[in-house]
Amino acid sequence: KGESEVSGQAQLIEQSIINDAPELAEGLVKLDLTADRRALRVMVKNLHWEIINESELLLRFSLPSGGYATSLLRELLLIN
Repeated sequence: KGESEVSGQAQLIEQSIINDAPELAEGLVKLDLTADRRALRVMVKNLHWEIINESELLLRFSLPSGGYATSLLRELLLIN
């Protein structure tokens, strides 16, 4: 619904998806949904941690609106 908020490569990708799934796109329009996006990165604030014992870690932090704690935990726990 409305104009796309993206341009360039991102707009090409979105348009390709719409072109590949016209029934889905039409269904979303019929539901009167508005496109929305989330930031790819958010800044964590007030990150504090405390080791409780060898199997427990207490984390405290703040995320801006739209940030997901589960995404932060995944990034903190990734081991490569």
